[in-house]
Amino acid sequence: SYYEKYRDSRSVDETLAIVINQGKQLLTAVAGNIDAGDIIYDVYANRATPAEKIEEVKNKWQAVLDDVNKSAKK
Repeated sequence: SYYEKYRDSRSVDETLAIVINQGKQLLTAVAGNIDAGDIIYDVYANRATPAEKIEEVKNKWQAVLDDVNKSAKK
C-alpha cells in the first residue's frame, strides 16, 4: 500500500488519481521527450537494474527537463 510509505494520505490520493486518469499523457505534457521505456524495457527484461538504467539516461532526461524549465520561465 502506498499509504504506509507516506504521511499525507491526501497527497497519495491526489497523485494516484492523476496517474490513473492521465497516465502517460501527464508525463508527455510535462516533458514530451521523456520516454519511460528508456528505463523500463531493459529492467523488465532483466538486462539491467533500475539504478543502471537511471544512471544511463539521467543526463538525457535532465537536458529535457532543463529545456522545459527554461520554457516555463519565459
